[in-house]
Amino acid sequence: MSEVRRCRAGRLCDGYEVVAGQRRAAEVTGEAYLCEACQLKTRKLIRRMPNDWCKLKLTIGEKRARGQAEDISRRPKPGSKVLINVDTAELMGEIVDVCDRSIRLALGRGERKRYRGDAVVGQSSADRYDFRVVLKAVDVVTKNIDVLASSQEGTMLALKVFDLGYRVRRHLGETLYREKQHLPCPVCGELALVKEVQDKRQSVSSANQEDITPEVIRCLACNGGPNQDGTWTEAEYKWLQSMVLTDQEEHEMLKWLLAEAEWQRDVCAWLAVERQWYLELACATTGMPWERFLTALEGTADR
Repeated sequence: MSEVRRCRAGRLCDGYEVVAGQRRAAEVTGEAYLCEACQLKTRKLIRRMPNDWCKLKLTIGEKRARGQAEDISRRPKPGSKVLINVDTAELMGEIVDVCDRSIRLALGRGERKRYRGDAVVGQSSADRYDFRVVLKAVDVVTKNIDVLASSQEGTMLALKVFDLGYRVRRHLGETLYREKQHLPCPVCGELALVKEVQDKRQSVSSANQEDITPEVIRCLACNGGPNQDGTWTEAEYKWLQSMVLTDQEEHEMLKWLLAEAEWQRDVCAWLAVERQWYLELACATTGMPWERFLTALEGTADR
């Protein structure tokens, strides 16, 4: 029997399946290292990279707000430091690098080649070249995702695209706000519940906006819950939380009652041992045999 091969994305796999309450990467067949869902995710992220690159380009010139007491002169003082947005430039460079490596892998090229195209207004020659590389990746890589998925180098590039996409969205402030919850998941028992805000403004009409609760509780480890997608509404979670707290209170009460019953049992056992010791001491003092001593003691008690 051949060994089951699973998607190399691991916990990042989009086509995961839930087995015994635990997430597992999807099974893959053939020579691919990534499942179809992860290949589709890679294609979507690469198609979004030109837009992300332009957004990052616009954030390079952003400056922090000045206080009222600070000097607002446009001319820098002698010896002052010029702040450079290193994080943005690094992300832009990583986008260009992963796009270039993906293009070379998809086309089977071993050397980096300059891609010529129309000039982009308002950008330097280096920026025009970098942006053309990103655009070329959309045209080439999205049509050859299977080439990336069938090689280990391409799989590493796809995982790099996953990580880069998340870092760009986090840098631009487009990630979902998540707040970790303290209760375990009622389905799988893992401490993987988070509260996140979903933007449903584009999927519902304005008339139904008041009926939508954007905050949901999601389990990052399974697909449980009443909606079968690992989510609970805030009202459902509060009801579940009250049930769990009630169960915990009852459990603590039962533990206390059990401990009290065990204490009473131990006290009774100690009293029985003490009574036996006193009887043996009295029997030894009288010098009578044990059976005769008990008979005499019972006769005394009957009087």
